[in-house]
Amino acid sequence: MVLEINEAFTTVLMVTDENGNPASGKTVSYRLFDEALNIQESGSMIELGVYGIYYKSWTPDAAGYWIFEAYYTGADFKFYDIKMYPVEKGSEADIDAIKAKTDLIPVGGIAEQATLINATYGLSALKTLIDLKASQLSVDEIGGDTDYIINGIDDIHDTDLPAIKSKTDLIVSGGATEVNVDAVETKVDTLTTDVGRKVVHQDFWSASVAAVAITDAESNINLPNVVVAGLPAGATITRVEVLFKCRLIRDSSTADNAVHDLDADFFISVDADPARASKVNAIAILEDFWSVDVSTSPDTGGDVIVGSTDVKAEVTIDGTYYLTMDNAQSDGNNLNLLDVMIGLRVYFY
Repeated sequence: MVLEINEAFTTVLMVTDENGNPASGKTVSYRLFDEALNIQESGSMIELGVYGIYYKSWTPDAAGYWIFEAYYTGADFKFYDIKMYPVEKGSEADIDAIKAKTDLIPVGGIAEQATLINATYGLSALKTLIDLKASQLSVDEIGGDTDYIINGIDDIHDTDLPAIKSKTDLIVSGGATEVNVDAVETKVDTLTTDVGRKVVHQDFWSASVAAVAITDAESNINLPNVVVAGLPAGATITRVEVLFKCRLIRDSSTADNAVHDLDADFFISVDADPARASKVNAIAILEDFWSVDVSTSPDTGGDVIVGSTDVKAEVTIDGTYYLTMDNAQSDGNNLNLLDVMIGLRVYFY
């Protein structure tokens, strides 16, 4: 789903308790992060009736990825959910850009250019006709025959002027027709190329895994596979990013816990090889990442990460791709990531 700038959207969530029953009458809080990860707004969601369904309407005002975070931290149970929405310019902006360029096309269309410069019917023919009539109106040549002069003038008025007017009505106001038409053709050709190569993207997600346990011993952890399928025939891939999300981070060591990565070698990688023999690093997981302060709670909110590294050299076609947490390590046993999903965002035209 792609949202449009300045178009209202409503996020709707079903909140259930620890038994899976709809949780009505709860104060479900939310935070809305804009494309720069700044908090755009926050507050409480509105419940729809008494069915445990909560909603909030909001309007993005810039292109990029917006994040909607919802949570409930009552004494009876805890709830957390997060959603990410891509926001792009709407179709109206594209239509306005196209209209601005097509408005330059002269009335009657580009085909009239050939008519206006035609040697028989165009502007050069007009000059030839005027020269001819001037010679016919020469008193020296016709010996002062005023009837002939009058007939020549009537011929111009009744026959030639309407034909001339029908052609000159097509001339673009304020400039040379041929130059203007050439400029319009150039801009339309450029517009066609730009529209034909518009880059779009599609997200491909793995199945969800209930828990990923990171221990105090460095190890490689296989994440769920991602299947890329259905790219258009002949598509050109321009960029690929790795996506990561988890619903909750939970410590089971009974002490403050976080990622341990002093040697900066903890990465999420991607590989087209099922043996994972040619992995490409996509997301760096840094020291003290996913920290849990157990004096407050053994649980802390989940995370969504969009990798900044382009991995299109590895993700090149439809197929199955293999994701790994390389050199994963935490301060204590264990740092648990719950309801984990991994994805690939493929940009193409």
